[in-house]
Amino acid sequence: MSNPDDDDDAYRDDDGKMWPLPVVRKVEEEIVKEMTHDYEYLWALGDKSFTSAASRLLLGGDSTAIAEERVACIQSVSGTGALWIGAKYLSKVLNYNTFYMSSPTWNNHRSIFECGGLTDAREYRYWDPATRSIDMEGLLEDLRNAPKKSVVILQACSHNPTGLDPTRHQWSQIADVIEVVDLLPYHVNTCQPASSKFAPQSPNKRHFLPESARDIFVPL
Repeated sequence: MSNPDDDDDAYRDDDGKMWPLPVVRKVEEEIVKEMTHDYEYLWALGDKSFTSAASRLLLGGDSTAIAEERVACIQSVSGTGALWIGAKYLSKVLNYNTFYMSSPTWNNHRSIFECGGLTDAREYRYWDPATRSIDMEGLLEDLRNAPKKSVVILQACSHNPTGLDPTRHQWSQIADVIEVVDLLPYHVNTCQPASSKFAPQSPNKRHFLPESARDIFVPL
């Protein structure tokens, strides 16, 4: 990042120009050299090999949920597209309407969900400027008072814009309240591939991606 105070979720050099990761360049070269690459139109849900790999990356190759075919994965255009597809499905198919965002949150979360059809936007407390930490008491109180079947947008790591993530114990507390109140966690993982916390055993996944029947949406 050229300026940590001007975060646009992109790697840039000191001149503000986009800096592609070397591994991305390497993979691009490999794709060009791969003469067996399939240029057929993708089916509606995306490249099956890609979505399958993404599911294994998120849940682990030994995931019981994957083995039992309880995981559905859709390829999207960018993180914004992934968020919108999930929001549209929640509103149109599952009839959800109320959604909670952290205060503060990434500036496009509200508009994406509203464009997806969820119109009752609410906030849960997150950042406490007085202590410069997460307001866990306020956060948990707001979730306990949320209507049943509300969607709760959670940022898996690298919380935007505060940069402050819950601890292992705090994730456990959040998960317990969501379970008791019967809320639907919408676990935003769009920054995790660039994070050291990206692993099926990371604290947030341990509490929100268990081998259970709980429904969860994860834009990755």
